[in-house]
Amino acid sequence: MKKLLFYFISLSFFVLMSCTKEEGVNPPAGEKAINEIVTALENKEEISDFVEILKKIDVANLTEDKLTVFAVRNSSSAARSSSAVLDSVSIKRHIAKGSYAKADLTDGKELESINGEKLYITRNGDEVYVNGVIIEGEAIPAGNSYVYIVPEVLEEKTEAETYYTTTINVRELIWGQAQDKPLEGVNVFVSEAGKDSLGIWTEGEFIGEWKTDANGQVIVKHTANEIVFWVYKDGYTDRYEGYVFEGVGSDGKFIIDDSNMDGLVNNDDKYFFNNNYYVGNDKGETESTGTAYMVAIDSEGVELPLPEPSSVENLWKERVYYYMSENVYLDSRLTKGTDLFRYNSIDFTEASLNYWKSAYSTIDWGISCIKSLEKAGNSGLADKIRTDVYLIWTQLFGYYWQIVDYYTIISIDKIVADITEMIDKVDADKKYALYMMLAKIYLLEEKYEEAEECCGVIISSGKYKDGAVVWGRYTNIVPEPSDAINPLKYDEVLLMKSVASLKHGKDSRYTTSELMQNAQNVLQGTGQLYPYARILEGSFDVPGFDANKNRLLPIPMRALETYPSLQQNKGY
Repeated sequence: MKKLLFYFISLSFFVLMSCTKEEGVNPPAGEKAINEIVTALENKEEISDFVEILKKIDVANLTEDKLTVFAVRNSSSAARSSSAVLDSVSIKRHIAKGSYAKADLTDGKELESINGEKLYITRNGDEVYVNGVIIEGEAIPAGNSYVYIVPEVLEEKTEAETYYTTTINVRELIWGQAQDKPLEGVNVFVSEAGKDSLGIWTEGEFIGEWKTDANGQVIVKHTANEIVFWVYKDGYTDRYEGYVFEGVGSDGKFIIDDSNMDGLVNNDDKYFFNNNYYVGNDKGETESTGTAYMVAIDSEGVELPLPEPSSVENLWKERVYYYMSENVYLDSRLTKGTDLFRYNSIDFTEASLNYWKSAYSTIDWGISCIKSLEKAGNSGLADKIRTDVYLIWTQLFGYYWQIVDYYTIISIDKIVADITEMIDKVDADKKYALYMMLAKIYLLEEKYEEAEECCGVIISSGKYKDGAVVWGRYTNIVPEPSDAINPLKYDEVLLMKSVASLKHGKDSRYTTSELMQNAQNVLQGTGQLYPYARILEGSFDVPGFDANKNRLLPIPMRALETYPSLQQNKGY
C-alpha cells in the first residue's frame, strides 16, 4: 500500500514538472509577441529607453499574439512638448491590439491599446498620426507584429481630436497682367498661431513645411483652430519695400494690403519681418483657405504710395521725434536701469524687438518722404531727412553691429561711402553732423585715426562751443519748452577725439575708465551712450549686465528668420 501511494505521488510530481517545463518552452501568446518585439528593437539605439521599459512590463494576461507598437524616440523634447511621461503604465498605451501595416492605418480608424484605451488614427496626405502624434518612417516587422517610431509620448485621449484642413494658395503677380497665376515650388512654413509683444501674429508651435504643387497649393491638416504661415521662394518675395500684396487690379497694377485696416495705405502698413499670414476657423468650421501673393524680386513698374509733399515736413517731424524719444528711453534703460530694467529678463529681448521695429519703420518713412520731396523738387528738406536717416543707421550699427535692407545685410562700408558722398553736397550743419556719424562708426570699427580726423574737422571749424548742439532739436509738432531731443552734441566730438587719441597712442592724459565716466556724464539724455561700453570696454551698473555679451543687443528672432544672412550676436 505504501509503495502504491509513493508511486502516485511520484507520478503527480513528474506530471507537474512536465507542465512547468512545457510552459517555459511555450509562453503565453502576448508574452511571446512582446519578446519578439524586444528582439527586433534591441539594436535600435534611438528607442533604447522605450525598449528597456518594454522588457519589464507585466503582460502575463495578454493573449494577443499580433500587436502594433508605437515606440517613443529617445530625447523627444525636440518635438512638440507633451505633458505625458513614459513609464511602465503609460507604455501600455503605446501597444495596440492587432497587427496593422501602415496602409491599414486609415483616417478615422480607432485602435484599442492593451490597457483598454482608444488610439485615434488620422491622416494628412501621406503623413499618419496616432493621438495627434506623427508616425515617423515605415513599419518595423517584429514576428506577427509591427512597430512604428513616434517622436513623443502619446497622451490619453477620450475622443478623436478635431482636425482642420487649410488650403494655402500662393499666386504670382506680374506687373501689367490683370490675372494672377499659381506659383509652384514655394516653401510654405506653418505654425500654430501666437502673438508677440507688439500684438502681431507670429509663430507658435511649428506644424510643418510644405511645397506648393503645380496649382500653387498646399493642403495642411492640423489640430490648432488658428494657424499662421509664411512663404519663401528663391528669387521671389511677398513684400515689396515692406508692403504686402493682396492681388492685382483690372488695370494690371498691384493692390497693396491695408494691413492695419485704417482705410489708408501708407508706411504704417509695412512689414519689417517675414509676414505671417493668419488663418482662423470659427463657428465650428473645419475647412479654410489662405492666400499669399508673390512677385519676382527684380519686378519692375511697382507703384508704391508716397506721402504728399505738402504734408511731409510735419509728418516727418512727428515721426522722427517719436523714434528719437524711444531711442533715448532705450538708452536710459540700458545704461541706467530706468524703470527697473534688467538685462537678464524678458524685458531685454522685448526692448530689442521694439526698438528694431521702430528704427526700421522710421527709416522707411524717411525714405518715402525723401522720394516724395525729390519728386517735387524740394532737395533742401530731402537732405535734412536723409541726414536724420543716416543718424538712425549709425545708431542701429552701435546697437547691433549689423544692419539690413529689405533683402540683404547692408555693408557699413556702403553707409560710410554714402555719408562721405553727401558731405560735399550739404550745408555746414548737416556736414558736421555727418562727420560726427562717421567718427562714431570709425570708433566702433577701431579705425582710430579716421575717427580723430573727422573730429578734427569739426573742432577746427570753430563753429561750436562746449555744450553746443551739432544736430538735433527734435520736438513734437507742438513743442514744450524742455522737450527737445539733441542726440549729437559738441561734447561728444571732444569725447570721441580723446578716445581716438588714447586708442592709437597719441594722448594718454585719460584712462579708459575716466573716459567712460566722462561719457556717462555728458551723454545722458542724448540716446548716444550705450555704444561706449563696447568702444571703451566698459560696463553699466545695471542688474544682469554681462560684459561678455551685453555690449551688443540681441538681434530679434523674427529678424533672423526674415534675413537668413544675419547672424545672432555672440552670447545670445
